[in-house]
Amino acid sequence: MLRSTLAALALGRGTVLTSAQLVDQLWGLTPPVTAGATLRNYIRRLRQALPAPLIETGSGGYTFTAHSDQVDVERFQQLLQCSRSLRDESPVEATALLGSALGLWHGTPLTGVGDGPLLAMERARLEDLYVTAVEEHFDLMLGLGRHEVVVDEIMACTRVHYHRERLVRQLMIALYRCGRAADALAAYRSTRERMVEELGIEPGVMLREAEQSILRSDPALLGPLGVTTRSRRLTPCSLRATG
Repeated sequence: MLRSTLAALALGRGTVLTSAQLVDQLWGLTPPVTAGATLRNYIRRLRQALPAPLIETGSGGYTFTAHSDQVDVERFQQLLQCSRSLRDESPVEATALLGSALGLWHGTPLTGVGDGPLLAMERARLEDLYVTAVEEHFDLMLGLGRHEVVVDEIMACTRVHYHRERLVRQLMIALYRCGRAADALAAYRSTRERMVEELGIEPGVMLREAEQSILRSDPALLGPLGVTTRSRRLTPCSLRATG
């Protein structure tokens, strides 16, 4: 519960969180009768444990006053926004920034936080934020012609997030550019089967169009560099030159 309290404060950094809000995040609709006193005890213990006075008490509630750089999810979001602002002007720099952002993640978010409303509300949001950033990173890498570098990583991600059509499309494109058109089509078929069996839906337009593009060997699939592994042997030197 101490971790949950700290997580709630950190996720609301810089804003005043009332006791009622924190009680709701920690216990939900059925807080104990002693919730207010228990919360005050948690705050006292956190103040003793933290290396600096980062929790302020005001008339409205509690404020976590750490700098944004001290909260990893905020640092991640800052790097993500910087990457997005540079993706057209400087894709290489945007890729490096996004790689640094993704490097801040270690395992499942909010690990160690007990089951409760906070975990239910925030974990899915944070995981979606992470996977979206991973997809953006793959887009940048594919745009730089680095399909061979990321194809295995994309494949691993699609095993976990097969319902993310953007990811599956990225895998199909990476495989196609690696000269593995049959594997790209197999990835589509496998995804379609899982979606139909487990979700009861067909793939969306994005994936269906990708399949048709591969079947007709659409040159647009090669991207702005127009390079496949079959048409050019990528050496370590040439990889450095393209990125």
